[in-house]
Amino acid sequence: MDDLETKYKVKRFSRYKSQIGLVIMTASIFVLFMITSPEVFLRGRIYQSFLSTVPFIGFMALGLTFVLAMGEIDLSFPSVMALSGFIFTITFQTTNSVILALICSILSGVIVGFINGTLVTSIGIPSIVVTLGMQFLIRGFSNIISNGLARTVAVDKTISYKIFVGKLGPIPAQSIWFIGITIFFYFLLFRHKFGEHVLFIGDNQETARMMGINVKRVKIIVFILMGVMASLAGILSCYRMRTWWPTMGEGYMMMTMA
Repeated sequence: MDDLETKYKVKRFSRYKSQIGLVIMTASIFVLFMITSPEVFLRGRIYQSFLSTVPFIGFMALGLTFVLAMGEIDLSFPSVMALSGFIFTITFQTTNSVILALICSILSGVIVGFINGTLVTSIGIPSIVVTLGMQFLIRGFSNIISNGLARTVAVDKTISYKIFVGKLGPIPAQSIWFIGITIFFYFLLFRHKFGEHVLFIGDNQETARMMGINVKRVKIIVFILMGVMASLAGILSCYRMRTWWPTMGEGYMMMTMA
């Protein structure tokens, strides 16, 4: 009995050793920073700043996790972030309706994701080619329709501002949203049939198809999910900065992938 229990513990540790190693490494880096720069890393301001800005990258990283787990890639999300942010800004300025602005902005991410997924699954174009082309297309389109000019959006006077980027005590609201969505995505990927299908497709697409999984539908849904998360990042960036700018999302690609 003891041998079986020991083997079980070793097997369980082996399953999570990469995650444990990552946690230890991250904790070690933080301790090093606290020792070398205590005036910065022993104060709460830097962590509030961290919790305010990282969720924008984190939302897109959550969507990208599903894309990568499926064995595909999406390089269009920084431009989708910019396009959705612009649509949110213009719609709110025109109608003064937060709900309509949110719907139109998220819908733009859904449309881009659907187009990406359809081109990959129906025509058979590699996802890296489709999404790279889509990135340049959307970025150029956003610059043209905005005339390359930044725009302000006075969402700070709405109730939704406090809901999305306000504070619960010292904790920024966007970090709470991020934690909640992360937990949901974890269960979706590892505790739900849809997540199992995504992982099956990433492991062996042909085997997944033989098992009766609708590979085309799952891929399209995942690309749509990626578009929605990029849209959400663009919306919350507009909320926090109260401004949209043409280069929104640029420089986020490598940080998101990391």
